[in-house]
Amino acid sequence: MSRVKFVCLLAVAVFLVQTSSVFAIAGIGLQYGLDMTMKMNNTYMEQTTFNNLKFSLNGLASLPDTFTSSSFLTGKDIPIFINRTDWKNTGINLGGKIYIDVVPVVDAIEISGNFGVWQYNGSVLYPSSITPNGQAPGPNSSFKDLVNINYDTLPISLKQLYPNRFFWGVTETPYAKLHLDATVRKYLLQVPPVINMFKIYGGAGLSVDFATPMLSSQLIQDAIGSALNGTYSIDQFPQIFNNPNIERKIIDQILNNLMTPHFGCNIALGAMFKIPLVPIGIYIDGKYIILFSKLDKYVDVGGTGLLLNFGAALAF
Repeated sequence: MSRVKFVCLLAVAVFLVQTSSVFAIAGIGLQYGLDMTMKMNNTYMEQTTFNNLKFSLNGLASLPDTFTSSSFLTGKDIPIFINRTDWKNTGINLGGKIYIDVVPVVDAIEISGNFGVWQYNGSVLYPSSITPNGQAPGPNSSFKDLVNINYDTLPISLKQLYPNRFFWGVTETPYAKLHLDATVRKYLLQVPPVINMFKIYGGAGLSVDFATPMLSSQLIQDAIGSALNGTYSIDQFPQIFNNPNIERKIIDQILNNLMTPHFGCNIALGAMFKIPLVPIGIYIDGKYIILFSKLDKYVDVGGTGLLLNFGAALAF
């Protein structure tokens, strides 16, 4: 090979390398998210009715008039309750994206995702003792109207159930969400000309969230309803609910249902800064997420709102 040909080939190779660095056609990024779509209002004493649960009044020291020791009541007469309070962001929200930067008409296509974790104080309140309140029964009086029902509390807590295991700072009732987007982008501004170090882009696309269910009356019926399918006296309940298997069934019901999809769309606006010849850029992406259905059928936990991602991308 002549020296002239070698120099020409070398020049072409250098040009291609520089061109691919200046005009990146694809990239992969890692990002940290601030998810402002999530919320939860404190809820106290949400009633749960177990369809197949029966209470025996046998063994109670005293009973209201019209009731005898041979009477049986249902979960509707002596309800079990749940509490959900103190929603907290754990600070865990990590993700990434892959994008193609040379697409006709729309300029770029990207697929991105975030995995976030939250926690709250969830608990189950179960009856532990019953005493008559002294009221005379009326024609429409229910059992609850004539007695005082005392309750004990079972916290649904990862720390209590697994005291020696580490869950990345999550100690109470867990909530997790995997968020995915497929977005088309159009560049709104690229400066300075030719080298385009700073880019502002907008776009829109489809979204899907995979989220764990919230602690709700329906969830604990699904989790432990079969364990309470029978007839029990009130003094048996502390023994039943102090069994770690009950709390484990509820936690497992939450964690095992992470992959329930919830679909929506997103409107995106972002910016990226990349120095020519340096294959790394930094970016911030803002997306307004609009879900087509609730994240949880039984609890309002949000899902629609603003998601901000801060990241660094390797551009090819």
